[in-house]
Amino acid sequence: MRVAWKLAAGMTCGVGVVLAAQGVFHAYRLADLQESELSDDELILSGTLATAVEDIWATSGLSGAQDFLGRVREDWPRSRIQLRTREEVDPRAPLPEAAEITTFQRGELWFVSAAAPVRIHDETVAVLEVSRDLTQDVVYAGNALRQQLLLAMVGALFAGLGSLWLWLRLLGRPLRDLTALAQRVAEGDYSQRSALRRRDDVGKLAQAFDEMSEKLERARMRVKAERRARTQTLEELRHADRLTLVGRLASSIAHELGTPLNVVSGRAMMIATDEALPAEARENGEIIGQQAQHMAGLIRDLLNLSRKKQVAREAQPVRDVVDSAVGLVVPICDDRDVSVTIVGRTDLLAEIHRGKIMQVLTNLMMNATQAMPDGGTISVGIERVEVEDPRDRHASAGTYVCISVTDEGVGIEGDSLEQVFEPFFTTKREGEGTGLGLTVCHGIVREHGGFLDVASEVGRGTTFFVYLPMFEETP
Repeated sequence: MRVAWKLAAGMTCGVGVVLAAQGVFHAYRLADLQESELSDDELILSGTLATAVEDIWATSGLSGAQDFLGRVREDWPRSRIQLRTREEVDPRAPLPEAAEITTFQRGELWFVSAAAPVRIHDETVAVLEVSRDLTQDVVYAGNALRQQLLLAMVGALFAGLGSLWLWLRLLGRPLRDLTALAQRVAEGDYSQRSALRRRDDVGKLAQAFDEMSEKLERARMRVKAERRARTQTLEELRHADRLTLVGRLASSIAHELGTPLNVVSGRAMMIATDEALPAEARENGEIIGQQAQHMAGLIRDLLNLSRKKQVAREAQPVRDVVDSAVGLVVPICDDRDVSVTIVGRTDLLAEIHRGKIMQVLTNLMMNATQAMPDGGTISVGIERVEVEDPRDRHASAGTYVCISVTDEGVGIEGDSLEQVFEPFFTTKREGEGTGLGLTVCHGIVREHGGFLDVASEVGRGTTFFVYLPMFEETP
């Protein structure tokens, strides 16, 4: 708004000065023209009357000339006509040789006077003076000057108001909108765009501002993605360090506890099967044996997790592997009133290690069975999918065989969903899981160049997705 007021003030002053100068020039020009016309009229009148007086004086004398001038005064009431003889003229003033014009002021009155000599026989005998009051003409010229100045002021005022309106209409509002948009961008909101759609310089400015906002938004997204990738890399390094430590610890534990646990398990089973012992003792022996086996299994999982082995892979029908894995878990599912259905394509191939992938699928289906203590259905699907942005940054975009395992259980909470693939994390009750199963599965699938993903809805169930790079036979 400050610029608008400055522009309006400058326009008002500039137009006012120009119009005022033009008005003053016009008024003075008009006054000069009026004075010149009146002077010419008086000069012509004096010369004409002087010639007439000379003729009448020559024939009728001074009295005849005075009578003639009396009649002329009646016809020219605004002009003062006076005939002064040589004796009446100031002897110190030179007599005019020809008609002369003068302008003079008496008090507040202005007059124009023309004097012409009256000659009789080439001798100047009198002076004919014709004068006229210019006061009304001077007043008119002054009024005209004031009117011109007033018009200049009014014109300047309208010019200033017009420039102010044009500024506000063409620039003020768009600049105000762009300023507000710039403030929002400065606050970090790069999603806002200008609503100006004009083909002038303001429109180009708005378009450039939108392009700048888009570039800032893309830059912020890149920085955010880089920060997220850096954070993920740090987390993976931290997990890798943890797994390295776990591997070393597991190797040590395996050597230190493996044999004692086998001894404990064997002795416990002997107690559990000794018919001579009381029932309570046999039951306690069975419990001790089960827990010892559980501890031994935990140690084996730790060892498997810490070892990185190159597995031999070959192209195999994915449906055959799924059928084999389902065949392994069906007896357990039947005992828990859980049914398994397989849907999807049967012609898809993947280059895999059959045993490892069966281990992944059986683990997922066992987890699904445990998630439905009251029974239900496990749905296994096989589809071909195109993946553009893999969940795992170690995987690349491309064509994958997606094996989905869906249960009808209670689902997984959102906070827990982000941690399901982390070591030692489990949603099962104490004693039902080690928290390493999904971590092992995740490592196996990653070794195959794929990745795991999960989707869950509390109260509706959970779906795990196994993505394996699809193998396409070359003709």
